[in-house]
Amino acid sequence: LTNESRWPEGDWRNTYFVEENLNASVDRAEELKATLLEWNQEHSTSITMPELALRFILSDPRVSTIIPGMRKQSHVESTIVAIYDDKIDILRRGPITSEQLSAFGEVNVAKPTEKISAPGQLTSHYAPKTP
Repeated sequence: LTNESRWPEGDWRNTYFVEENLNASVDRAEELKATLLEWNQEHSTSITMPELALRFILSDPRVSTIIPGMRKQSHVESTIVAIYDDKIDILRRGPITSEQLSAFGEVNVAKPTEKISAPGQLTSHYAPKTP
């Protein structure tokens, strides 16, 4: 990512990396590169920037899983499940069906009136056009 980065028409990055976001993101990335270099020297490691990002996310004890690589709104609005003792609770229906999940355990579909336990259960959780 550089201040000169450009993407094809229709690419999602054009909507996020407008000039002010792009420049600020490049500045933050450069600061992180220096931090990463220092870390690798102090710990005799060679972790990469993506690994550093994933380690940072997983340092929050509330996070147990990361699914990187979302590129479309449908990726964000996909099936959300919780798994406890080989039981699968579908918290929000998406493209992965109950039948597909049943290969991995007993499946329960949470009722809309049940307690919200994941942001994806909210009526509005993804609003890319909100200022």
